[in-house]
Amino acid sequence: MPIALDSVLTLRWPDYLHALHVQMCSWQVHWYPDWPTARVSLDPRYDNAWVNALVTFRALHGRPLAGLTDDERQMLVGQVSTGRNLLFFGSLRRATHVTSTLLHPAADPRTATVIDDARRRARALPTHPPDMNAVLSPWSDIVALPGFGPATASRVLLAERPDYYVMLNNFSTRRLSTITGLDLPTTLMPASAGQHYRAILEAVYRAPWFQSAPPSDPWELDLWQGRAALLDVLAYEESPET
Repeated sequence: MPIALDSVLTLRWPDYLHALHVQMCSWQVHWYPDWPTARVSLDPRYDNAWVNALVTFRALHGRPLAGLTDDERQMLVGQVSTGRNLLFFGSLRRATHVTSTLLHPAADPRTATVIDDARRRARALPTHPPDMNAVLSPWSDIVALPGFGPATASRVLLAERPDYYVMLNNFSTRRLSTITGLDLPTTLMPASAGQHYRAILEAVYRAPWFQSAPPSDPWELDLWQGRAALLDVLAYEESPET
């Protein structure tokens, strides 16, 4: 049975891992009942969803947008045409201006520079403990770009640091409200998004599973290093209320 959402932030790391597994099994039955080769799994060898996306994002680390291949920029945007299902963590394919900028950074080098600087600063964050202002600064810089917003900033930065950034978009706000106990708007507005995102991160960073020590098992350690981003497994819903 899926975990009660309002108890997620009280869980220890083993229980959080179990909650993710149970919810992934639910998504598996919902999405792929007749397609056994498509998996929603905590095992990166078989997963076609969140864990696979995090593994794929690692290939993008340390290089500016202009230094990525066309295929790699499509990974960051979440284009299905790459042959990989990177719709998880808020695909940006419908955000025309954002998609154009990320796919063609040479066409808007000023914006690309801001994004690359934000990615670099996020990547350079210390492992622990999180400095809230340092975490939020690159996120806010992306949100402030014309035509950009919370969903873009969340996806771009969790691709760099899935241990610190949580996916925030219109498909996750309602359940994040329940998980965190916060009164979040169902439609995100850039002007107030920063205060809401700070409150979400503060709540997540207090969770026992977030504050837990790194696991010794290499497989679990990989998941632990994406523990904040993987909250999207529980927060995502297909048809958010508007």
